[in-house]
Amino acid sequence: MNAIRKPHNLITEYWDDMEYFLAEAEKVEKWRVESDAPIFPKRYIRHSILSAFLFLEAFINGEYFDQMNFADGIQNLKPIQKRDLETMIIKTSFDEKWSTWVADFMEKTKPNLQNEVPYKNLLKLKGWRNQLTHYKIHELAVVAHEIQTIANAREARKITQQAIQWYYDKTKFKVPDWIERDILN
Repeated sequence: MNAIRKPHNLITEYWDDMEYFLAEAEKVEKWRVESDAPIFPKRYIRHSILSAFLFLEAFINGEYFDQMNFADGIQNLKPIQKRDLETMIIKTSFDEKWSTWVADFMEKTKPNLQNEVPYKNLLKLKGWRNQLTHYKIHELAVVAHEIQTIANAREARKITQQAIQWYYDKTKFKVPDWIERDILN
């Protein structure tokens, strides 16, 4: 049996990071429960949540490149085209990428995806990411306590899987073997 390897790029590295940090967080949680420790380092939880967000951001950017036929690179584009493409990727918000772009990739009518549960969960993950990266120093203790839980790290993984399944359900694109095996399993 030939193992189908996933592509080696930043998208898959973020997924691997999330899986690694979640596994490490689970070990720390098990130790904390067994030893009845009241506190423990939450770095793995934080990194797991942030890596889930980074994976989804990189994934949708990669899909945009593929759908716009840039998969072979952008070296043949004119400078103004490169600038426009960069502006599109950088200035389009995470929310717009997951609502507008996904709707644009669909074959049928372009529905409003913003009322769907997977989209709302993406916004929840984005909110966690924003709170963990854009906090005000006087809010740090509250943010850390409320977001950096093992339950949220687990939920971040589920949100990621749900978003990827939702993406392929909506677009009707063929699910790559590595995504089927490594992410949607």
